[in-house]
Amino acid sequence: MKENADDPMQLKNWLLKEKVIAYNFREGKYETVIIDKNKISNLDYCIKIACMIYQSNLIALNYNTLLALQSYNMGYDAVISIVNYYCYSEGKNSDEVIEDSSDVAWMNYRNLINNGDNKYIENVLRFCGSNIKISNKKIDGHIKSLNIISKSEKDISFK
Repeated sequence: MKENADDPMQLKNWLLKEKVIAYNFREGKYETVIIDKNKISNLDYCIKIACMIYQSNLIALNYNTLLALQSYNMGYDAVISIVNYYCYSEGKNSDEVIEDSSDVAWMNYRNLINNGDNKYIENVLRFCGSNIKISNKKIDGHIKSLNIISKSEKDISFK
């Protein structure tokens, strides 16, 4: 694969973490990779690390696809802060919000965090078309899905 010095998966911010842990379905076990900043221009390497980061966030956020997507861009801690702002303002429980993928009102609080793109989800999903289903296989084998219904780029709903 061609080398790309432009950091195609936007990993530079993740280099501070030093390592990433994700479940390798093919091997049936967790895998740890030490992030090597000298390989950041290698596209294959970047894609592997990006997928591992996304999966790690997905697991930490109880397979809530939208929270995991936003956390890939803003960072896990920033997304937890957003959920906590939302829960405090609305009198909700953060564990229940994370569990309920259909509760997307937390997205209205993304502008409170100045870290990343507060419209990252919409910017990613605009390339998916309308009426799609995103399914994630959990480590226990169960599937958790999210239906995305889009009439236009500005009119996206989640079920």
